[in-house]
Formats: sequence, structure tokens, C-alpha cells
Amino acid sequence: MAASLAGSRIREARIRIGMTQVALAQAVGISPSYLNLIEHNRRGIGGATLNAIAETLGLRPADLSEGRAPGLVPDLKAAAAEHPEAGADPQTAEALAGRFEDWAQLLVTLKTRDRDQRGVIAALSDRLTHDPFLSDTVHAMLSNITAIRSAAGIMTQVANIDPAQGRRFLESMHAESERLSEAAQALADYLGAAAARTDLAATAEETRDQYLARNAYVFHWLDEAAEDAAARSDTDFTGTMESAIDAHLATDVPGGSGQHLIRAHLLAYAADARAMPLHRFAEAASAHRFDPTTLAQAFGVDIPAVFRRLSVLRRPKIDAPDFGLIVVSASGYPLLRRPLADFALPRHGNACPLWPLFQGFARPGQPILERIRHDNGATFVTCTHAAPRTPPRFGQSADIAASMLIAGERDLPDLPPMPLREVGTACRICTRQDCTARVERPLIG
Repeated sequence: MAASLAGSRIREARIRIGMTQVALAQAVGISPSYLNLIEHNRRGIGGATLNAIAETLGLRPADLSEGRAPGLVPDLKAAAAEHPEAGADPQTAEALAGRFEDWAQLLVTLKTRDRDQRGVIAALSDRLTHDPFLSDTVHAMLSNITAIRSAAGIMTQVANIDPAQGRRFLESMHAESERLSEAAQALADYLGAAAARTDLAATAEETRDQYLARNAYVFHWLDEAAEDAAARSDTDFTGTMESAIDAHLATDVPGGSGQHLIRAHLLAYAADARAMPLHRFAEAASAHRFDPTTLAQAFGVDIPAVFRRLSVLRRPKIDAPDFGLIVVSASGYPLLRRPLADFALPRHGNACPLWPLFQGFARPGQPILERIRHDNGATFVTCTHAAPRTPPRFGQSADIAASMLIAGERDLPDLPPMPLREVGTACRICTRQDCTARVERPLIG
């Protein structure tokens, strides 16, 4: 790829500084005809010639051989794949990046911003639908307005009202007006704070999610502590981990409604780390091509535990797919979220009903492998498994949770061909116009 683009970059750099082809050829000691072949990508270039041309043009050799943004071509191809309706040929991405690198970078930047804005819209839609503070405040304001309207209606429609009773109605209207003003001010303050802060948490679950995101969902100290405890044959592993986690929470995590959820998550993480030590698990995952069912058998754990471990496996020194994960209760409420960049996960439910995640409840205990295409054009592979969260008992309904592991299709190239399921994120932000599963009108698209 580098050789096919180097010539185009040389030509653009030469034109940019106003140098003729003859002048550049003379400066580096080659013929103008040979330079012409190089610039039209008909001859490869490297070594001393590349170094000489780069020095003459005031660039680094890597700027010509790789470009200023080596990942530009894959990003352009991904953009073309996400928007097939545009008719852009992915095979021309190299030519675009080579000749017009700045314009190509602009296209990729706009694509990234579009993706990020969709994520923001998803989060705002989710919050407007489910935020308990917004819901309670709006309900209180509507109650105040109704009371004021009722009192005002009586005052205007009843003739010859008793003066004492009239004063009581006026006092009631005044009191309700004050409460309405206070509620409106509280709502304005809340929305103003939300606009100024991206980490504002309205619920305990949001507090936990933000804590996990700040740590990139990975806790090296727990991985190391679990391996150390296993090496020492610590008989009170749970007690050791509880003490370490409580000390961490006391010093590094502000108190609040989400602390118990953070503690529970860290304890589960430590248990997974002990059952599936990081480096041994990474080697096994690579050897078994990241197959959760095979890994569950190899380590003697359940499939949801393998899902959790795979979702945090990718590290600077561990080559693994970037896995996302969502776990929901039978009502569809998210219990754990680990989003991917191109696959937003609603925070409070109302996810796309076509996700394979929800098929798991109809087939508990059975792993379900699916290939899906998001409405943003990206294609993913999902693995779903549903199982009781706690051991079932006679006379009680099982508390079943469904888990869905998500990875980009390009990260798992060895899978067999599978049908493609069309999905979205949530109805309010899905751009598909012909979806028979839609239950709400879209906000965009």
C-alpha cells in the first residue's frame, strides 16, 4: 500500500512548494522521466532515493511512504462500507488519500463527528425518557400548573364569591406559583449543570458506568491481586479482595448511591480474574479463536463469565478484538454495559428489539451466534447467552439475565458465513424507515 501511494504524495508535496518536476529530479540525481513514473505510481521507491526526495521537499521519509496519517485508508474504506448508498468505491480510497490527504482527513473527521453526535443523541434521548429527576420535576411542575389553573378557573367563573374564600384561593395560587418557580429553577439548574458536565450521573447505575468508563473497564491491580492470591493459595480469597476493594473505594471513589454497584462489579471482576488469570486466559483465547463456549469448558466457568473476561481482554500488550458487552434483566433493563465506538448501548433500556440479545430469553442456556448490521452501516458479530443469575429454586421463577458479546466483523474473520440481521440502537434514533419492529417515531433520519 505504501509504495502505491508514495508517488502521489511526492507529486502533491512538490506542487505545494512550487517546485518543478525537472528541478526535483536534478536535486536528487535522477532523470525527470523516472521521477514522472514514480509520481504516477508506476515505479516503486525506497532507500536512498526516497530519503533524498524527502529531504529536498522538507519532509520525513515516512511522510511519503506512509503518509501523515497511516490509518487514513482503512478509515476511508470503513466510511464507504458504512454508507453504501453513496456509491463510493473503497478501492479508490488509496488514490484519494495519496493525492488529497487533507481532504481525505476531513472526510474521516466528519465521519467520526457524525458517529459521536449519534452517540450524544442516543444518550440524551435515553436520559429524557428515563431520567428520574427530569420525570419527577416535570410531574411536580404539571401538578403546580394544574392547581393554579383550577383555582384561577374558580375565581373567574364563580360570581359573588365569598371574600374570605377568595383570599384562600389567592393564597393557594400564590403558594403553588412559588412551588412552580422553585421547580422550574431546579430544572434549569440541573439542565445547566448537565450541559457543563459530561459526567453528571442521575442514578446509581450511571455513577457505576462512568466509573467503569474512566478506568476503561480494566483494573490491573485486581488482575495482579487475583494472580498473587492464587499463587499463594489464599484460602480466604473473597475476604482478601473485599478488604482491598473497600480500601480502594474509601480512597479513590467518592461516596454516593452508586458505590455498592461499583463494589459488586469489582468483586465479580476479581472472581473472574482468579478463575481466568489474565495471561493464561489471553493465550487460550487466541488459541481457541476467542470462542466463548470452548473457553468456558477450558476454565470450568459459565459462558457469561467468559463474556465479561473477553470484554476486558484487550490491553496494550495483548492483541485481542475490541469486545463490547451488554447484560440485561428479563425486563430489558441493562445490568452491565461495555459499549463499542460504533455500537451505542442504551443506558436505561428501550434497546432495539431486533438485537439477538432478546432472543436469548426464548432459548435460555443455548449460545446464539449472529451476524448483524447496524443502521450506521457497521457490521458486527454477536454471541448471546441467557441463564439464571442465581440458582433456581422450587416454586420460584428463575431470575434470568441475557448477555450479548459484540465484536466488529473484521476482528473475527474466521467465522463461517451467516445470514445478516438488520438492527439499530433504539427506535427513537434509528434511521431505518421500513422496520416492522418500530414502536416509536425517530428523532433523526
